[in-house]
Amino acid sequence: MLLTATVLITACGGEAGTAVPVAAGSDSSSATPEPGSASGGGAGSDGTYDKNRTVKLGLQVRVVNTYRAPKATDGTAIDVWAGSPATGGRRLATVAYGQVSPYFAPEVPDPMGQGVTGPAAPYTLSFYPAGATAESDELISQGEDAGPGQKLTFVVGPVDPTDTGARGGSVRVLADDIGSKPKPGGFTQVTLPKVPAGQAALLLDADALQGRAGLTGNSSGLTPSTTDGQCLRYFETDSSGMGYTGALHDMSSSSVDLFGGTQYLIYQVAPGSSVRVNQPKENQGIPAACGDRPVFGPFDSHLAAGQGKYAFLYGADLTSARVVVVPVG
Repeated sequence: MLLTATVLITACGGEAGTAVPVAAGSDSSSATPEPGSASGGGAGSDGTYDKNRTVKLGLQVRVVNTYRAPKATDGTAIDVWAGSPATGGRRLATVAYGQVSPYFAPEVPDPMGQGVTGPAAPYTLSFYPAGATAESDELISQGEDAGPGQKLTFVVGPVDPTDTGARGGSVRVLADDIGSKPKPGGFTQVTLPKVPAGQAALLLDADALQGRAGLTGNSSGLTPSTTDGQCLRYFETDSSGMGYTGALHDMSSSSVDLFGGTQYLIYQVAPGSSVRVNQPKENQGIPAACGDRPVFGPFDSHLAAGQGKYAFLYGADLTSARVVVVPVG
């Protein structure tokens, strides 16, 4: 059987997605703000200069942490910064390894206290190992444009450990809600497609395991199944590769995409069902692989009818992998 891989990148265990408190202290924030509200040092729009003053934007983001340093024995907690420590940025959250933060408002520098200049203000989130503030400590940063009411999930993961020249981390951004005024060229649709009545959707992602034992070379693809060994079918993408046709892929056809590495796929799941993860052998048909003993799981998705969730596999390698399951807000 011919196996293909269409890369779907939006930007570059324990089971339940347990909420981690936003970092405590004077440099933390978690409340949903009104656009233009001031925070940080200094008083409001009085014309005085304060390099540490920031303003909250009218959207919400959250962060999933699957980051692990290439040779580390365990994962690393990460700090999320608006801007960077070196430029008077503001620490917004600390997220433990394998966990997801609550939603919080991004912030941008506002040294003169003038507030946000428009509904699509650009912002940047920077990610550091918890407690690290040197410029050289930055894992990665990601810039986006704000949209009123928008809700995004940032997934911070490791780089491929087989790339000896790589450093830092990776970021994938998923749209939970595009808000009231989506910007052309930005997030114009949510990540998960609509599902038929009585069904649910589950995004499966193993980006954090790319290049690790069990997911290297020709063994980089995974496919999910139910506990009775039946393949889960994934939603077909449209010609642009960014939207969905509404059809489900025929898993017995001659060309099947697999998730793993930098590719995620979104599957239709019956509410209340458990999910297993299988790995096809060389020249093995996908239906046969789905009936084999799984390489991961089963895990309970706890999906209700009409609901959508993200599931991220992470860990040192495939044999010791865990999963964090995140409901779409």
